[in-house]
Amino acid sequence: MDISGTKRTPRILIDGSRGIFEMSGESMPEDLRSFFDPVLEELVKELANAPKIEAKFSLVYFNSASARAIFDLVMRFDSWAGKGSSVKIFWIAAEDDDTMREYGEDFSIHIKHADLKILAELEMAHD
Repeated sequence: MDISGTKRTPRILIDGSRGIFEMSGESMPEDLRSFFDPVLEELVKELANAPKIEAKFSLVYFNSASARAIFDLVMRFDSWAGKGSSVKIFWIAAEDDDTMREYGEDFSIHIKHADLKILAELEMAHD
């Protein structure tokens, strides 16, 4: 699945053969369920049994409704890590974006099994 981002929705990439999930851009869809439900369905289909998963969240803005959906995605990855998958989550924020960095920190408090790293965009560019 490769969904192009718009002014209201993030770019989504799910590549089951490589165990990759990426979400980037802004998230404020008018109909949250019609956007996120197919993403979650594809995510489960492609990655639920993957031995190794790398998830990258590189968002510049999301509204409160999207915050819950994104949190649910992060927790889904953590759940799979608890069932034996090797899961790395990269929460990427602009170096000067304290809000996005704080969201990553808030989400990381709830992570029990996955490896979540909060990175500045510059750090990710050099990895």
